[in-house]
Amino acid sequence: MADEAIEEALKSGEKLFSRRQIDEAETVFQTILEQVPGHSEALNNMGVIWYTRGDNEKAEKLFSRALDANRDNLEALSNLAELYRSAGRQDKEIECLKKIVVLNSDDYITSSRLALLYVETGEPAKALPHLNASIDLLSAQRPETNDARQLANPNTPEKDLVRGNIKGQSTLDRQTLRHFRDKKFNEIIKTIQSRVQDRLYEDVEAICKHWLVFVSTSTGYIFYFLGLAANGLQEFDKALAYHKRALELDPALADLRNRQSKYRYTYEESPTHCIGCENDGFETVNVLNQSIAEDNKELINPVRQWVRCFRCGLIFANPIPNEEALNRYYSRIAGEKFGGIYGNIEERLDFLADMSRTRLEKIERHGNGAATILDIGAGIGIFTKTALDRGWQAEGIELTPEDCDYAKEKFGLELKQENFYDLSENRKYDVVTLFEVIEHLRHPLKDLKYINTLIHDNGLLVLATPILDSAYGNETKEHNPFWYVVSHLSYFTRNVMINYLREAGFEIVEICDSPEGMGRMEFYCRKST
Repeated sequence: MADEAIEEALKSGEKLFSRRQIDEAETVFQTILEQVPGHSEALNNMGVIWYTRGDNEKAEKLFSRALDANRDNLEALSNLAELYRSAGRQDKEIECLKKIVVLNSDDYITSSRLALLYVETGEPAKALPHLNASIDLLSAQRPETNDARQLANPNTPEKDLVRGNIKGQSTLDRQTLRHFRDKKFNEIIKTIQSRVQDRLYEDVEAICKHWLVFVSTSTGYIFYFLGLAANGLQEFDKALAYHKRALELDPALADLRNRQSKYRYTYEESPTHCIGCENDGFETVNVLNQSIAEDNKELINPVRQWVRCFRCGLIFANPIPNEEALNRYYSRIAGEKFGGIYGNIEERLDFLADMSRTRLEKIERHGNGAATILDIGAGIGIFTKTALDRGWQAEGIELTPEDCDYAKEKFGLELKQENFYDLSENRKYDVVTLFEVIEHLRHPLKDLKYINTLIHDNGLLVLATPILDSAYGNETKEHNPFWYVVSHLSYFTRNVMINYLREAGFEIVEICDSPEGMGRMEFYCRKST
């Protein structure tokens, strides 16, 4: 291959890798190596592929071969240093970083990292020159950071220097540096929160790293913010590690709103394949501490990992909370009449009844004289009661006993506390509704197929659920409040929801926004014949 052809092939392989078409990228790099066995960049890229696959031994050999071919390959050196960092091989990481500093004397980030490593390995005397060099370099590159040296408190304990990968991070602005100098820690936290809202995640990372070096390595909230930043930068392994470290340092961060529930270290949860199509291939899309919105009651892990199935596109929790733990959680939150899910229910009754009437009007337009209706996951029964008031033969089923008790006490309504799988296939309805239920189900596609058997031919299924690529979802992205709902197990995009419904034997009649807003959508579907 000519040099130009090799260069084009490299770009093609790197583009494929960026799209997560890893096998295709490997084929491209392998083709280059068949032509030029010692091609340093291709060897480095192959190392990245095997590191991504979790084979550190093979990745290490490939990075080393890349450096044998070109000892000045900074990318290969950096990747090898990262491999050693992740494996905890600090001596080897130091060797790589020393070479990087020699090759790139302006790299203040690597100098900082090297200083931190020397402190961790018990050689603080070797750390000081690199720390001073990094501050000098930073000040020279950004004149407004000349205050930086004043922040290096000579009384800072050596143990307060933190190990961390600070590659590619932002620098601090003059105002933030002054806050550090003046020990205005509340102002620093406000600055971090503002940067999170503005999605300036590299700034968040830089401020937090500065805190860990010059203030303390044991501030749980700082690791929490580092977790938010890493998640925003799609560095999900880091996000998971940071959130866990935050909880280890401050167990009350398992309940960020109330600081009552504590972190338990182990929870009843299990790794899973796709809960929809049972495929084993997935990618992480979000890692967060859910307790900023909801208390997990020490029953559900506050750190939630959301992944996307490669086959069907469903986004689901992995690991997934065990069913028994979730049932106990439902009972706990339902039992808290004041400050819990019933805290403001009286204020919403009129709205919920109006919404139920609007939904029933649409059902009646599409229903062709339908008379029987089953509401699955009826909650406290407002939709079921509204349907009964309009003359429907309506039934509601709800598994949470506290909800059933509330419905009986408040409305005189007898909800059935049973699972829809306990209903006979001979017990059919003209309409089945699932309002904000499917995201709670453990097997959504299987469940939709079974629900199909409970509906008369040409009958209707109506469901509502948050849709991640709605206008609201596209705007809020990683800030979408639904990511933080403890009891939700999966989320859909519009197309994934449509595909699930069609595969379960339904034809789409109408799709519309839900009156509840926040990206919720309603799907009116007819059973296919």
